[in-house]
Amino acid sequence: SDNVPSWEDLFSRLPLEKRRVLAKKAKSDEPTSAAASAAAAFVGAGSEISIDVILRRDAGFVSPGCRRVLLALLEKGVEFQEVVAEASENAPLPELVLGDKLVHGWENCLLSLEEAVSQVPLLPPTARASALEVMKTTQALMPDEDIRSLWGAKQRLQTMERLQKIENILAASPGDFFLGHTFSLVDVALFPALETCDAQAAILVPALRPAQNPMFPALILWYAAMDERVASYRGRVKGDAFSAARQLARDDAALSDVALESAARILVQDSWKDAMAEDTPASWYMFTERFPSVAKTPKLEAAAYLYNARDALRAEAGRAVAECVNGARRPRVGGGMRDGSRKDRVDVSLRLVMSALIEAPDYASSPTFANTFLGSMIQTCDHDELTEVKDTLLFLRECVEAPRDMGELPARRWRAHVSWVSAEVRKFHKKLGLQTAPDSPKPMRSRY
Repeated sequence: SDNVPSWEDLFSRLPLEKRRVLAKKAKSDEPTSAAASAAAAFVGAGSEISIDVILRRDAGFVSPGCRRVLLALLEKGVEFQEVVAEASENAPLPELVLGDKLVHGWENCLLSLEEAVSQVPLLPPTARASALEVMKTTQALMPDEDIRSLWGAKQRLQTMERLQKIENILAASPGDFFLGHTFSLVDVALFPALETCDAQAAILVPALRPAQNPMFPALILWYAAMDERVASYRGRVKGDAFSAARQLARDDAALSDVALESAARILVQDSWKDAMAEDTPASWYMFTERFPSVAKTPKLEAAAYLYNARDALRAEAGRAVAECVNGARRPRVGGGMRDGSRKDRVDVSLRLVMSALIEAPDYASSPTFANTFLGSMIQTCDHDELTEVKDTLLFLRECVEAPRDMGELPARRWRAHVSWVSAEVRKFHKKLGLQTAPDSPKPMRSRY
């Protein structure tokens, strides 16, 4: 046995609304991946709704169209189910089920959703045609096929020209958004390109980031308004710099090495202590008021994801992390333990992270108490077990991506808590290694 709470105990400590959602989804088919688990457990799943709304989206959540439809659903406050699927010629993604109606393509999905759900309109009733024209014009400046890599040596000048055109359109608006002071479908259509543009610039050319570039004052206000006033954006739909760097490495082979180096640098430079000391932004509370099935804090939302995706994460970590026996690492057989008598340290690592997310004392206000809490759970581990836990935590810190698995805010809390647990495990691992290391022979003194 170990000192880490069991899955049953951890589940009982989740918020009631989260337990209800997870309990309903547990009766359905088991998700086959962590991403599918995240989709299955998210907002509105299993709730009472007046019309069946189902969003089918890609597993990696890299499709700009899928992200547009998700943001529109969330901003309209529609209860819906989210399903991970594979795109095909006969069934392109996104695909939206609205009652007895099946809609393909993000533009058709947005317009059908606007017609079917009258609450929280995302198009001005009196100027619908002109708003749609602005949406098509601005979105065409950065088409989806071009946003995979915007800041390469050949694309850099063209990207700046495109940003200037978008800046001119946005500067003509009386408010921070494209149609004034109100968030609309025009912002929905543009946000994947503008978000990706800023994230890639932060990786490759930080001085040109449109969210901070004084050449684009209207865009600076737009980025700030999206973060502060669009409740569900940072909560679920927005990505983060680490995930953007990993995606850029997959999309552009020429920039792969630079992007992966940037991803590693982001993990080092982004202080987990600062992240844990940050207050929960007001946008998250607005998000949770709209959807009661969302946890009251980002770290509890991350904990709920971990519980629902535990089987998939355990299998992925088992394949990626070697087990340690007598100080030597060896691959697992089928992702499991060779020796059935040994503890499954991957499972222990997952429970340790969830315990830190749910019930650990606040590190920012009482770090000593918080570290003692963690130490009480790992103090009985031997050197081999701590080696496995340490390696598993490194995997867990990097396995989550936003928005594939969760939004920017929960992902930030996830990485901060995993980094904190990892730091404590390394401390105990080093201490135990010094205690078990054989005494080094004293150097012989020369007689000459």
